[in-house]
Parts: sequence; structure tokens; C-alpha cells
Amino acid sequence: MGEKLLSTPGSIAELGPKFLPGGVKFRSIDTEAKIEANLLIEPYIHDDSFLFLDYDAQHMRSAGFEDLGGWLDEAFSFVRGPAMHILDTEA
Repeated sequence: MGEKLLSTPGSIAELGPKFLPGGVKFRSIDTEAKIEANLLIEPYIHDDSFLFLDYDAQHMRSAGFEDLGGWLDEAFSFVRGPAMHILDTEA
């Protein structure tokens, strides 16, 4: 189904005149680590020569303030590494 949605941009017209292609979303669900991550890549609506990247990692377990630093480091490492790499290879 994912391939069909990405390969048929003409079907967007079915949604109505106010809808336009908005980018791509990638998901990772790690049930063992209890982490669900989403990476959204879309063109900046006012100037499509720029991209908007949104990375969201939801940790589904109890945590303390002391855990946040490590989680932030992991998030920035992901964005600097694999997320930027996919932009280089998909261009």
C-alpha cells in the first residue's frame, strides 16, 4: 500500500483542490526498546527549495530528567547521520 500511495501522485486530486503532495513519513517501531520514531520530510511550503524535517521519538516507558540528555544526543545523531544521508542519496 505504501508503494501505491507514493507512486500515484495523480490520486491526490481525489482529495480535493486544496490538497498537495506533502512529503514523506518514515516510521520505526521498536517494541523491545519501547520506542516509536517518526521522520517527516517535506518541502517548505513557501519556498520548496528548502526542506522541513521533523523527527519525533516517543519513549513509552518511565524516565527521569537525567535520561533526557541521552535521548537528545540520540535524536541529533540520527538527524545528522541517517536522516541527512537519505537526503543525499535520494536527491
